[in-house]
Amino acid sequence: MIRRWPSISSSSLHFSFHCWLRLNHEVDSYPYDARRQIYSLYSDSIGLEAFICNSSIYILISDRRELVYVEINECDDLIDGSWHSLTIVHTAQRPSLLVAAFQSVSTCHLTIYIDGLLKKQVKDFKYVSLMNDPISLASIGAPSQRPRPPTMGTKNESLYLTTTIAKTIQPFKGLFASKNKTTNVRQENQPLHPQNIVTVEPNSQDALFGESTSLHGQLACVWILAETLNEIQIKHLHSMGNILSFD
Repeated sequence: MIRRWPSISSSSLHFSFHCWLRLNHEVDSYPYDARRQIYSLYSDSIGLEAFICNSSIYILISDRRELVYVEINECDDLIDGSWHSLTIVHTAQRPSLLVAAFQSVSTCHLTIYIDGLLKKQVKDFKYVSLMNDPISLASIGAPSQRPRPPTMGTKNESLYLTTTIAKTIQPFKGLFASKNKTTNVRQENQPLHPQNIVTVEPNSQDALFGESTSLHGQLACVWILAETLNEIQIKHLHSMGNILSFD
């Protein structure tokens, strides 16, 4: 499912995705060296993706400076040919005024639920606000659609200058942020954030995870909400799914 939305924005600082899915589990029924897209949401400068690669779920956020992702492994229970509910919640963190003055990158609390049960919590994950940068390219269960990378000499040049200036105050950011930024695609021996959060160069997802492809399965009851779902609501959504008749 692919739609182009010319103007999608939200006054909220949160984002929740909920769906029911049934993945093809036969080895020959999906490409092994590609990422099976759950969703892909992109504006001209930022993007959010969730996809299946092997038996892991990956959550990815990118902007023009970097690409940040986290792997939720041991998700073999999703790839059994049965229906499962999946909920991904981004809860924006509100830093103090002192921290906000020195920390240019916002963070969020990321939670992933499978079948109404908490699977993974990730603190201090990268956050990008959609309030002033509306989504223009979106796909659900279909290959990712991304805008072309900007070139120097365009109206985006000021953004690169701002980024360059921000890099000069890295020692100040180090007072408040423990995450180490990498400048190259992750190598096998590259150290990870304690929560397996990895930061790499922007637009490197194809090189890391393979070409984006369709989900190679089925999706139902897709919810995209500009608010945070709590654990009770997620359990209720899962229980509602049990009474729905899926083919």
